[in-house]
Amino acid sequence: MIDSHSHVLPGLDDGAENLSESVEIARLAVADGVTAMIATPHIRDDFNVAIGELPERVATLNGALDEADVEVEIHQGGEVAVYRLDDLDDDDLRAVSFGGESRYVLVETPYGSVPAGFEEALFRLALRGFNAVVAHPERSPSFQRRPERLTELVRRGILLQLTAGALSGAFGRSARDLAERLIARGEAHLLGSDVHHAYGSRASLRSARNALEGSGRAAIAAWMTEEVPAALLADAAPPPGPEPPPARRRRAWWRR
Repeated sequence: MIDSHSHVLPGLDDGAENLSESVEIARLAVADGVTAMIATPHIRDDFNVAIGELPERVATLNGALDEADVEVEIHQGGEVAVYRLDDLDDDDLRAVSFGGESRYVLVETPYGSVPAGFEEALFRLALRGFNAVVAHPERSPSFQRRPERLTELVRRGILLQLTAGALSGAFGRSARDLAERLIARGEAHLLGSDVHHAYGSRASLRSARNALEGSGRAAIAAWMTEEVPAALLADAAPPPGPEPPPARRRRAWWRR
C-alpha cells in the first residue's frame, strides 16, 4: 500500500518530533503493509516549513530508514492550506506536489467552516495546471451539512482523500457517514493515514482497508490505497474506479 498522507518528516510541523520517531512511524507503517509514504508536512502560516529543504530532508529520512532496515520509501509532498495556494509560485507548488514533481497537490480542508472561496481557490489552482487532492473533507462540518459541494468538486476533476480513521468512527458518526457516502457514490479516490506520531491511538491504513474488504469492497480498497496513489506519484491520471457493490437492503421487520 501507499500512504498518501503522513507527517513523518521530523521537526517540521505537529508531526514527528525527531528522526527516531520518524523511523518508528515508518516501522509501524511497514507492519501494516505500507511500502511507500508521501511526506506531507503542513504548508501554512503556523509552521515555518522551508520548501527548498524538503528534498534534503526526505533524503535524510530515507537514509536513516535504510540504516535501520525499514523497508519503506518516503516521497516528497506537502499539505497546503488553501489560503497559501495563491502565495506559492509554480516551482514551490511542484515541490510540494505528490512526489515533488507532479501536478497533484494535497490541499488541507479547514476543520471549521469552509468558505465559498475554497472552491474558487481550487479552480484557480487548476488554471495554473495543477490538480487539487482535497484532504479529509469528511471531517468538515460544512461538507457534512452540504455534501453536494463535494459532488460538484469531483465533477470538475478534483480528487478527494479520506482519512483512515474516519471509517472506524474515530472522528465521529457524521465524518464516518460522509466518508461512507463518498465511497458508495464513487466520489472518494484515496485513503491516507494522516499519521502524526508513533505513540497514542492511531487508525492505520490497514484497519481502513480491512473494513472495506470485510464489507465486500476489496477492489475499492486496493484502488484507493494502491492504484490511485501510484498513478499520482507517476503524474498520471488515476485509473477508473471499480463499481461499488450494490447497497444492502434491510429486510422489513415482518419478514425477519
